[in-house]
Amino acid sequence: MLAEGLWILYDSWPVYQGYTLWENPIAMAAGLGCSHYLMIIPEVYTRLMKLRTALSRGICFNYSRIGLDYTINQLGRCTFVFSHQKNVQAF
Repeated sequence: MLAEGLWILYDSWPVYQGYTLWENPIAMAAGLGCSHYLMIIPEVYTRLMKLRTALSRGICFNYSRIGLDYTINQLGRCTFVFSHQKNVQAF
């Protein structure tokens, strides 16, 4: 039953996860619990998105301040930081 539910979640959830958590049932259960929590209390998700934005701005500020090249890509709920200014199209 749990496995069927995880397949439904995996197939419908718009998040890339490179099978790291998929092979760990404890991590999957924790992730599923967090997902349910975020659905029940949407204010938490809103707060997390604000924190993500603040973190991205802080990274931009600090990389620029010390003169490092960087690229920040955001895809859905994920933020990726690359230490160069090239356009990244594949992860």
